Amino acid sequence: MAVRRLVELSLELPAGWFEIPVTHGADAELAGWATSTAHDAWQLRAAAGVSEEAVFPDAGRNVAVELASLALNLRSQLAGVEQGHAVAHAWVPLPEMGFVSAVVVAQLAERSEERSPHRYVATLEALADAAGSGSGDVHRERLEGDLGGDTLRGLHSMVGHYDPDAGVAALEERTCFGIFPAHSTEMIEVLFIAERPAAFEDMPTETYALLEGLRVGVVDAA
Repeated sequence: MAVRRLVELSLELPAGWFEIPVTHGADAELAGWATSTAHDAWQLRAAAGVSEEAVFPDAGRNVAVELASLALNLRSQLAGVEQGHAVAHAWVPLPEMGFVSAVVVAQLAERSEERSPHRYVATLEALADAAGSGSGDVHRERLEGDLGGDTLRGLHSMVGHYDPDAGVAALEERTCFGIFPAHSTEMIEVLFIAERPAAFEDMPTETYALLEGLRVGVVDAA
């Protein structure tokens, strides 16, 4: 069978997830995007019957500031990535609380020894072990399965971040999936991050279900 190349990526997610403009648009436009997105998130809650009395002080502003910061950070991390080769979304199911619950980043990557079905999870674990002092996994679970018949490997982790200045530690929950389409020279990496572990009841199961919205364009390799 001919070798295939993955050429374009998109991720369709339920209401409450909002695409972050990470590979298009000017940085100067991000403040307006963030403010508009925070408003749209609240409109969904208002339509669901949530009263304005439930809104915490400065909640809308706090959501907008966090969204803009997320977008800037992701743009820096994904600098040089072609448009269509990476997508990111923010999950804002409770805007009245004033925070973003989770973020997901999906991108195409060339396969390699480290990015192969039999080495992918070990590579993720090695990267976590090499993290600087103050951070480290307090829980890990390997994930195996398939997505539409394509091999899937992943890692669910709880990451502890210690702030020596404040003397406190924070937990972050992650699922990272690698999807390996057959007869392709590329793979797809999808990383979900929740800075508040209570964002998901069962993060591996719930985020795996969201992968059903993944769409990838494919062409025959030259």
